[in-house]
Amino acid sequence: MLPPYWPLHNVWLGVSVENQEWANKRMSILREIPIHEKAIRWVCAEPILAPVRFEGPSSLDGYSWIFAGGESGNRKHPPRPNNPQWFVDMAAQCKAAGVPFLLAQLGNSSLGTAKCRCHSAYGCRAVPPGANGQTFEEFPPGWLLP
Repeated sequence: MLPPYWPLHNVWLGVSVENQEWANKRMSILREIPIHEKAIRWVCAEPILAPVRFEGPSSLDGYSWIFAGGESGNRKHPPRPNNPQWFVDMAAQCKAAGVPFLLAQLGNSSLGTAKCRCHSAYGCRAVPPGANGQTFEEFPPGWLLP
């Protein structure tokens, strides 16, 4: 379904993953689609409903950014819980692979519901998931235009 003039430099391709099953399926498919050298492949792991290991079919090879978050929900659809350690583990995997990681929000975790706090320079600022106050707010190189 790609146009004959594909790939384009200004089109980033991403997939959404909520657990290991969908990470394995979607990330391996997207990795096969050619992209322009100035574009990126990225993953939106939001809402994360189970831990995800970036290995095998869901390896970070060919990916340039992971964006993650919990489920926020509302009164009619309460958010499904997650574990803040899942985000810490994802961040460590990304760091080891040299892939930027951004945590947008915890959603409904064991720490309680915590939504992102916006700030003007970058959009969402992660709510720290760990007791030591770490934040995860990395972006792919060149994501801001001059």
